[in-house]
Amino acid sequence: MAIDLTKINQGIATELKRAYENEQLSHSYLLIDTDIEEAVNTAYWFTCLYHCQGDNKPCGSCQNCQNILQGNFPDCMLVKPEGKQTIGIDQVRELKNELAKSPVESDRRFFIVQNAEKMTLNAANALLILLEEPASPVVNFLIADNLEQILPTIRSRMQILQANGAINGKIKLDEKLRAQVTAFYHKLAVHDQMALLDASKIGANKANQSQIVDLLKELALKEQNFEILKSLLHLDQQLAYNVNFKAALEYIALSWKG
Repeated sequence: MAIDLTKINQGIATELKRAYENEQLSHSYLLIDTDIEEAVNTAYWFTCLYHCQGDNKPCGSCQNCQNILQGNFPDCMLVKPEGKQTIGIDQVRELKNELAKSPVESDRRFFIVQNAEKMTLNAANALLILLEEPASPVVNFLIADNLEQILPTIRSRMQILQANGAINGKIKLDEKLRAQVTAFYHKLAVHDQMALLDASKIGANKANQSQIVDLLKELALKEQNFEILKSLLHLDQQLAYNVNFKAALEYIALSWKG
């Protein structure tokens, strides 16, 4: 399939560009579009935007854009169904090997999984582990035409963008809460004992807990603070068992107290 940067989903592209310009990129996106080709084009469009050397980004003609579009860019990898029209465990293992590598041409790597709904159960479970434990700065794109065919455990760990531009199942944090969470993270990073107080003030509820964790993980990935990221991945696991969210944040604050 030839990539065409002019045939993209504008709603998804707009949301991705907004996140990029505001330095709020998530490490994992699930793109839901009945037009798989359009969604793949959109993922490549954003990858080119991020790495473009031209003035009108993405230009599609600079060396980086050309290498990405031709499959010759070391920090971009496409995984798609092969042979039996499924994505198997061996392909995910290859992806795992790539995820362990540091970026070559950029500050993060980009991975695109086309027709993610066609992953075998073993492949999906193996991918779940990779999403929980990113070894280096990455942006993962899973592309599917049917949200319900993606494991709930995978969906819960990704930002979901639908073809109409809506964010499915995700509530955007208001600016006040975003500021509270950011302040909490920065106190954690310097082992400030006041992080405990910040944790108690964060206005968390059941609906926005995953967005708070996502923002914390984005900040940790941006600064490559993998120790904090490890604590946050453990927090993800705790939330699956309905652990009290504020108590879990306060526990992290105590663990990082200076």
